[in-house]
Amino acid sequence: MSHAPSPGKDGLRWYASGFGPKRSPEDKTRCIQSVTQDVGRWYTFPQCSHKRGHGPDGLYCKRHAPTPVSELRTWYRTNPWSNEILPVLLAKMTEQFAVFPDGRREKREQGHAFFGSMRAALEALVTRNERNAETARRNLAEHTASVVALKKQLVKLKEET
Repeated sequence: MSHAPSPGKDGLRWYASGFGPKRSPEDKTRCIQSVTQDVGRWYTFPQCSHKRGHGPDGLYCKRHAPTPVSELRTWYRTNPWSNEILPVLLAKMTEQFAVFPDGRREKREQGHAFFGSMRAALEALVTRNERNAETARRNLAEHTASVVALKKQLVKLKEET
């Protein structure tokens, strides 16, 4: 979780720098985003350590600068457990990550696949369903063969007794 705190009455942003009420004032040379920092048994939310110079009024670092709406692009995301295709607005797509407008990143191999067009997403679903249908047919044939073999064994046992 990260966010940019609002300025207080004194005009400064304050950041939680430790457990409890301890807080640090804004460093005017660094990005205004508050970041999550794991310090063992709890988390703190200090100010980002990167230099400012990006985003609105140059208050953000390159990583935390909000993406302008004009740079957002629609991608199509398939659900691995259904035939659902959802349009998703993304700021950027890399080889490893889908980057959302709020800066959140999701690894591409977490089950959801992202496609640049609805057609590509549909083609991927058709291919996956054909592959699943072939696997189901093969499994059914194997299961049927094992049932037939078991029935033959049962008939043989009945004849012997």
